[in-house]
Amino acid sequence: MAPFQIGEVIEVEILSLSYGGGRGVARFRDFVIFIPFTAPGDRARVEILKIAKSFAEGKLLDLIEKSPHRVSPPCPVYGKCGGCCFQHVSAEEQLRQKNAYIQRSLSKLSVGQLDSIVPSPRDFHYRNRIQVHVRGKQLGFVPPRTNDLVPITQCKIAEESIDQALSEEASRSQIFGLSEKKVEVALSREGSLQIFPVSTVGSERHFAQVNRFQNENLVNLVKEWAQAQELPKEVWDLYAGSGNLSFPLAEGLSAQVTAVELSRPLVKAAQSQRPLKNLNWICSDVADFVRQQKSLVRSNSLLVVTDPPREGLRNSVIDDLCELRPSRWIHIGCDLMSFSRDLQKLSQRGFQIDRVTPLDMFPQTDHVEMMALISYGA
Repeated sequence: MAPFQIGEVIEVEILSLSYGGGRGVARFRDFVIFIPFTAPGDRARVEILKIAKSFAEGKLLDLIEKSPHRVSPPCPVYGKCGGCCFQHVSAEEQLRQKNAYIQRSLSKLSVGQLDSIVPSPRDFHYRNRIQVHVRGKQLGFVPPRTNDLVPITQCKIAEESIDQALSEEASRSQIFGLSEKKVEVALSREGSLQIFPVSTVGSERHFAQVNRFQNENLVNLVKEWAQAQELPKEVWDLYAGSGNLSFPLAEGLSAQVTAVELSRPLVKAAQSQRPLKNLNWICSDVADFVRQQKSLVRSNSLLVVTDPPREGLRNSVIDDLCELRPSRWIHIGCDLMSFSRDLQKLSQRGFQIDRVTPLDMFPQTDHVEMMALISYGA
């Protein structure tokens, strides 16, 4: 039984930050409480809002003692728009907390080398696209589990030209002129501002990784891992998108690279970029491709790269790839929980987790980008 009731006000000390909402974690008589917008080291008065079997949720009322890790958020709507959750925490402490919950998530796995998280080159102004809701002559964000629009004229994690466009009359008029309820404001690969309905996202206007500055580090790591030890004769880039990894792999290796992507517009966009003799594009569901091809390749010279959606790898894909036993496997995930589950399944099937490298792709949020180098055990 919880040692408090809903509506009760208690005093707690914040011990850490959590993954999945980025809330502060406190303990009160061995009962865990999650409190948004608190920082490790805060002593706070908290109102209990919800009590579950093993945890509670609280609301910060006021700070008795501020954490030394607290900073002033630069965004005027921070805590209201539903976007960032860590702007009140120093960059150094954000990284420390991310390292901590990554270690907790992977603690049951045997990992040869777990690297510290790679900091983003930019803590702010890193996103090359955002989506905004439009209502009448207002644009803004709608927080989760609400229908309330929080009007904005800036976004401090968007790249500078996007941030500025949100307050410029010409750009706002263009947004309102679309007569759409949701609009994407983005930068093209050439750096020009693009404004279009969200309904067209995924067409030829697709954009690569949200954080192009950190994406360089990710691409360089993939190339480094691909070129380590014996060079592969064949590479599969599964869930290839528009070629974020396919092109660098084909340019850096003599191996034949097969890029597999389900979205036909993305495949057409990639094929129109630049033809490479050793890069072949296939428009297919990844599960279908792997099932059809697994008996036709020599697994001892195959490198597989997987970068699936947030939910991770489907069981059928894991089963078929494990049966194939590629010589090396680079797995990338943008959701820590599904990434950990995938690695657990691979470990149970005889694969070794040689190295894991996290990247801080989304500063000011609790999200992390994860990379693993995997090989089949003897």
